[in-house]
Amino acid sequence: MDKRSAYKVLFITAALIMLLGILFTIFGIVYQTSFGLVGSRIPSYVIGLVVLFLGFRYMKSLFKLKKRIDPDSQFSWKNFSKPMKGFLKKNV
Repeated sequence: MDKRSAYKVLFITAALIMLLGILFTIFGIVYQTSFGLVGSRIPSYVIGLVVLFLGFRYMKSLFKLKKRIDPDSQFSWKNFSKPMKGFLKKNV
């Protein structure tokens, strides 16, 4: 999978999180539902607003990531590996 397609998947995921936050907020306002949380009742539209905020924050971080992505490079798991240190290091 190249970086553009991975970015598109992440972008779609962020958009779905935001959409679900909006829908849950509207649902909570229309039907006036609430959740029990640590002995108190929290209106469900508040939880929907939190989900919307988290989706917005995720989308914002994706825009920052898009600026950092080099279009010519390819994704590789080797970029995430660190050299082993200490007694676990093999002598090769």
